[in-house]
Amino acid sequence: MNRIEIYYPRHLIFGAKSLEKFVSDVQSFEHTRLFIIGIPPIKNKLISLVSVLEREGITVKLHTYIKEEPTFGDFIEILTEAREFNADTIVGIGGGSVLDIAKLLAALLRSNQHPESVVGTGLILERKTFLICIPTTSGTGSEVSPNAIFLDETEHQKKGIISPLLVP
Repeated sequence: MNRIEIYYPRHLIFGAKSLEKFVSDVQSFEHTRLFIIGIPPIKNKLISLVSVLEREGITVKLHTYIKEEPTFGDFIEILTEAREFNADTIVGIGGGSVLDIAKLLAALLRSNQHPESVVGTGLILERKTFLICIPTTSGTGSEVSPNAIFLDETEHQKKGIISPLLVP
């Protein structure tokens, strides 16, 4: 029989008032610089969320420009933005594409590894950044999986990154 390994997030919440629970959880962390990634349709909801967090003394940078499947080029731009912000926590709020970006961002934020160098299985060396994923759609499972999918714009094909370090 082949070995099976299952990786689960440390903390999983779902149901009514989950965003409110997220805020109270963040307040209890020692993390104070949140880089939040979302999508344009939920921008107004996220702006309200940012206001609540900032009133609690948490510095937030909001990125809501993701409209389709992420490319490695898109990822590099977001990675640069998160590094300039000096994020200590990455938060993805959205569908699979947003969560995949958040997961890889948390893994590579404080790393010298390049996104293309971690394509495949088990190539991410470490993750030093706290990661929170909040799905707004059902079905992708990205919020609990060790996978991230990106579009390689030079080869015009999807590429997968698989690592237990991608699990939120």
